[in-house]
Amino acid sequence: MAHQVVQIVQDNHLGALHGAGLSGTEGNQEEPWVSGTSSSSHNPAVLSTRASQRELTDSKKLISECNQSYGLNPYCFKGPIYVVILRVPVLFGEAESVMESAVTSLWQKVQEATEESCPLDHCLQRFPTDTRDVATVCRKLAERARQDPSIRGIFHFSGKEQMTKYEMAVAIAQAFNLPSNHLIPLTEQPAGSAPRPINSQLNCSRLELLNLSVDPRAFSTAITECLWPFTADKRWRQTVFH
Repeated sequence: MAHQVVQIVQDNHLGALHGAGLSGTEGNQEEPWVSGTSSSSHNPAVLSTRASQRELTDSKKLISECNQSYGLNPYCFKGPIYVVILRVPVLFGEAESVMESAVTSLWQKVQEATEESCPLDHCLQRFPTDTRDVATVCRKLAERARQDPSIRGIFHFSGKEQMTKYEMAVAIAQAFNLPSNHLIPLTEQPAGSAPRPINSQLNCSRLELLNLSVDPRAFSTAITECLWPFTADKRWRQTVFH
């Protein structure tokens, strides 16, 4: 019996991957096999810059490396193991706290409409992606992989709207009819900040060619659905719509 494992790798800023040539619009070659290891104790899913791009004939080794922080024992499986790794950019979605995502956390910045200005990055290009779309892609990948063992290796999925943190915050303010004049765009990276690529777009062509992708939700619509429970009138909305 063959087993499939879908591993999600979130490259929030892709900074660690930039040095390895795995980020950017042209450097995101979706290699059939890339070793995945933990690059941070706080984000075990990020691929290590030390991971060599090589073909791994021992699939159990890849499983062990990619899932060492999740308690998955590759040796409990019998038969061949087909590994699918889905790399995604910065995510947002339904949350118990706005601080769960770098995208939804901008809600606090938007609400700080005081006399003090709120500077936000307007240099690094990000591609915020709804977790509901990621879940749909994961299901499509898993279902296809059960029927087709050639569905393995690394895939990319991403939202298509290119936005800086400043642009995301302004879009949030506009979605909720809130002021945004206190938000100040920063067009240069602060001195001493961690080096990150200016554009961290992922090449999603492999998913699209196999008809395994989905049309991402529009950011303004998706972020409104995620953040409205944190508005002041959420109880009224819950009474009306639920």
